[in-house]
Amino acid sequence: MKSLAAFPDSNSMQSFPQPSSYIDNHVLAANVAESFTKPAGARFVRLSANTAYFFNPNAVAVVPSGDVTDGSGSIVGISTESRTFCVDGVTAISVISVGVCTISAEWFA
Repeated sequence: MKSLAAFPDSNSMQSFPQPSSYIDNHVLAANVAESFTKPAGARFVRLSANTAYFFNPNAVAVVPSGDVTDGSGSIVGISTESRTFCVDGVTAISVISVGVCTISAEWFA
């Protein structure tokens, strides 16, 4: 598993992350949460998907149907960007999507 690193372009304006050597994929059914188990030694995960999804490192991810104001909400991810998170102290992460979704988890040390 590679360490998380990014390489700036020649103008130092933008960084381009390297791909991981440890990648998991899930195909989610609509409104069905699934879990990615964190591999040994992983400290970061980068999530990418082909549609919007929700992510929760502390509980089962849910698609909110209203306001969540008690701190238990899930984090939204969109298909046009990858999201990178520190997963220290986490053993698994939960993901869910409103529709069918293919999601990738790139794990980094």
